[in-house]
Amino acid sequence: MGFFEGLFISKEEREKRDREYLKKIFPYGEKQKQKVQDILYAFTDKKHRPEIMMHYILIKEGMIDSESKDYDSVAKKIEKMKLVKLTSEQKACIRLLIFIDLEIDENLNYPTPDELKAKAAKEGGNSNG
Repeated sequence: MGFFEGLFISKEEREKRDREYLKKIFPYGEKQKQKVQDILYAFTDKKHRPEIMMHYILIKEGMIDSESKDYDSVAKKIEKMKLVKLTSEQKACIRLLIFIDLEIDENLNYPTPDELKAKAAKEGGNSNG
């Protein structure tokens, strides 16, 4: 989409695009988005919540669009944007959460933030940095 293209579409078209994008990232809707958001917010401070959510969404979108599904190369590109400074624990948790999220079904059985942190620690924080 060109830079000015968004300026010349109707409110209805913009809302339709937003709904399509949300469906792409969170196929099970607002409930799925809220669960992911709650998990992410549990391991960041209030000040950086929007940035960590944007970071997560951009990596997930990159994974969805990627033929290779190479998390490390997708994450590396997004991390270069420097949206938010993440600890190695946060990076490991995001990595695990994205893989869980990509495989989730309509039951939305996500791990708790503590379970996710424990699994990330157990796996040694396999992440960039």
